[in-house]
Amino acid sequence: MNSFLINSEKQWQLCKREHLYNLKRTFHLYSGFGLLLLWIAGCNFPGGQNRDIPQIQLTIQNTLPVKRVNVPIVLSLAELRQVASDFSFNAYLVVAGQPPAQIEIPSQADDTNYDGQKDELVFLVDLEPQETKGITIRYAPDNEMSVTLGFTRQTRAGIFPELEGFAALESEWITYLLHSNGSIDVYGKKTKGLFLDQFVRQITKPSDSDEEILTPLLMTAGSSGGSGYGLWDMDTQTLIPFENQRDYVRILADGPVRSIVQRIIPDWALSSNREISFTSTFSIYAGHQWGEHRINAQGLGDSGRIAIRLPNRGTTPVKSKKDGWLWSWEAETQANREMGFGVIYPVDRFDTFLDSEAGDIILLKLNQHDDVFYRFASALGEEEAEIATQEAFEQYVQAIATEIQTPPVIRFTPQEPKN
Repeated sequence: MNSFLINSEKQWQLCKREHLYNLKRTFHLYSGFGLLLLWIAGCNFPGGQNRDIPQIQLTIQNTLPVKRVNVPIVLSLAELRQVASDFSFNAYLVVAGQPPAQIEIPSQADDTNYDGQKDELVFLVDLEPQETKGITIRYAPDNEMSVTLGFTRQTRAGIFPELEGFAALESEWITYLLHSNGSIDVYGKKTKGLFLDQFVRQITKPSDSDEEILTPLLMTAGSSGGSGYGLWDMDTQTLIPFENQRDYVRILADGPVRSIVQRIIPDWALSSNREISFTSTFSIYAGHQWGEHRINAQGLGDSGRIAIRLPNRGTTPVKSKKDGWLWSWEAETQANREMGFGVIYPVDRFDTFLDSEAGDIILLKLNQHDDVFYRFASALGEEEAEIATQEAFEQYVQAIATEIQTPPVIRFTPQEPKN
């Protein structure tokens, strides 16, 4: 047999064995996808010439002298196609570092505008102080069928009528139950994992032998939960309640890295002659106890604000207009559990703080696109939990604020001209 073919076959077998385990873990392999995925991962076909794998390269720079963990990186399809016009989400792989020591990064592509086409890529990175990390996105531009990524699931979202909320989200450390009146119930976890299914069964078919899977931190009907929200009328200085609004809810993402729930009130009548379109989008990311809430209120105008409320739990909250946070920590509760709650927001959207009997309120202004976002965080202060002390929760809130005010710098590497 020709020695060239023998050597090529040996190289192919070595390359195949090297990537097979990793690819089985990463993708749901079908027979027609095997060679395609090996090619994206970096192998050439036996006996063939070297081929340039289509790829997009970028760097992510941490400009601060502090370590960042599980930083969400979100890239739109439009951004990626500005760099590579033939980019496709049908078959892709995200890796960090330089060959031959590149590491696969869990990622997912989501359809965030609900038009049936994936339009956003999300993955998480760890960044050392002032580190600049190289990222490569390999892809197959002409693959007709979509390849499903199979990374370990670390988030969950779903609609659970049994829980009397319109939807629920969870990461490995926290669960948020969303209610139609704007309140949010919070459940902490002593054990890392996703437990919504078990929790629903425990609620619907309770048993004396059931172990507490999720620990309720705050459940106050009609109140704010970890971070309740609503509309504020600047003319009357009152909260505009959610009252029997016609709405619909959809799950935009339910993946290993991020889950998203969206609630839309298409025609919210604020008065006899005034109507707005209200969209509320909740996201949760792997490795985090915070959730993100984005609100779009078309037609609200200057006479309205978005109100976010931290409940009155008998403690004095810590607030900072300059740093963009409001948080509190309870050292003693009826359940003998310590717990923390916080709201972190962009400082340029801040309007004012308000005090009320129900709790402290932050008023936020919409931007020119009728949008605003903020993050809300909760923590169970027990040894088994991720954030067990007031000091740790304070540092966590500060880290979230830093992430909002000073995100990592993303730079794309210019593409070389294609032959």
